[in-house]
Amino acid sequence: MDERYLAAVNRIFSLQVFGMKLGLTNIERMLRLFGNPRAGRRTVLVGGTNGKGSISAMLASIARTAGLRTGLFTSPHLVSFTERIQINGERITHENVVSLTDELWSLLEPYRTDGEPEPTTFFEALTAFATAYFHRQQVELGVIEVGLGGRLDATNALPRDLVVIADMALDHCDVLGDSLAQVVAEKAALFRANVPVVASGGLPGAAEMIAGHAVAANAPLALLDRDYSFTARDREIDLHVGDATLPALPVPLAGRHQWRNTATAVRAALALGITDLDVLRRGLRDTTWPGRLEEFPGAPQWLLDCAHNPAGAQTLVDALPEHHPTVWLCAVMHDKDIDGILDLIAPQVDRLVCTTLPMPRAAKPEDLAAMAERFGKPVTAVADTRAAMDEAARQAGPGGRVLVAGSIFLVGFVRGQLTGEQGP
Repeated sequence: MDERYLAAVNRIFSLQVFGMKLGLTNIERMLRLFGNPRAGRRTVLVGGTNGKGSISAMLASIARTAGLRTGLFTSPHLVSFTERIQINGERITHENVVSLTDELWSLLEPYRTDGEPEPTTFFEALTAFATAYFHRQQVELGVIEVGLGGRLDATNALPRDLVVIADMALDHCDVLGDSLAQVVAEKAALFRANVPVVASGGLPGAAEMIAGHAVAANAPLALLDRDYSFTARDREIDLHVGDATLPALPVPLAGRHQWRNTATAVRAALALGITDLDVLRRGLRDTTWPGRLEEFPGAPQWLLDCAHNPAGAQTLVDALPEHHPTVWLCAVMHDKDIDGILDLIAPQVDRLVCTTLPMPRAAKPEDLAAMAERFGKPVTAVADTRAAMDEAARQAGPGGRVLVAGSIFLVGFVRGQLTGEQGP
């Protein structure tokens, strides 16, 4: 692999040492240093808790099919850093990563001193990096997935023409607050006067809270089950908007939860003026979004899903195809609701293999195993992730299935092993 590219990516990831910092001071400064770029002639911010990546991928595919030069910025990546920044479905090249990283470092150098009170973080740098890239590549529509929350997320410094809010749930409670009202308030801070919002709701009460924040911000709102709705049939929906119906829209991703995401992505496309039914259908059909109920046939079968909080776990359980024996290869970050995730998934499987990942946030496999023992299922702790894959496959047997869930980073590792794709 290109050594200059590897060095550039390692440089960017070195900023993770500064952890996570919510606030807009750094990102606003960095955007000024880059010449106040726009992520596109028009920009969509996609926030929420669960489904924002799926909605972003669908909306970007629809826009690309409509002939718009479309940038897509998402996080985290599964296998390769280049997954995060794409234009018209093509990942950023290694050459552009190198050149932009060099420029980023030269811009940051005057501020990279020991006395700097707020060092630039990884996500702040990456947001500015992606925005500058899209601007220079003359992107017509930038689809930007919001990171954590909204109010103090780096993406909230960007101009926007549309805000999309995926289903709301409780996550990152240590940062966003431990009540749904607090979480919704943080994410609704993306709203701006006269900037349209398309939202799907989420947990009971979320829709009403979103509507209240939209009124307060004077932001026109299209809300699922109030202003638009759908009728579903397996992998198709009919979308109802006012008196109009858009029939037989394909649902490109597996799971009933993707009905809501598909409806919201199409409603967002309509808000952008993309109304051609054939374009909408083709854009949905061409959507790819790995690691979401993604099946890899084999002996055993592998099923990968990025569920990493209780709401995502419930969605996974609702869509989980019956298959026995099923071994759950599990890793979870220690700052997540581990008990809540276990409560939902563990009863649906026959065995658990608990592992970890080489990152400070990852829970220890023996701790996960101890928490899982209360379900009365055979539990094995294996620290090495590759060895844990082998053990899960052995326990599942040729006719079984290995479910990989609990951490996006675990899904990325396993997917890389299964496909042979090399990071970073």
